[in-house]
Amino acid sequence: MAITVTLCTETNSRGVCAVEPVNLDTFKVNLGRQIRRLRKESGMSQEALADHCGVFRTYLSRIERGSANPSISIIALLALALGVDVIELFRSDA
Repeated sequence: MAITVTLCTETNSRGVCAVEPVNLDTFKVNLGRQIRRLRKESGMSQEALADHCGVFRTYLSRIERGSANPSISIIALLALALGVDVIELFRSDA
């Protein structure tokens, strides 16, 4: 069964959110790609980022591949460790 989430992709001139359904698997893969990109840009290894967040390197690897479903707490820790706002982890550069 495919699960979809709805994302606010942009707002119109009245501030109303334009929503777009996204497959949950695609969402997790995009989140992981963004985390990997930001980690590499910061010069951190997977092990360093994982240590900073208190998770195993293998779990971070699964997040970056889109095969794990991180909690909001882990997402917040990742953003903090990467020095970005949480919303940056959900942006798609594609």
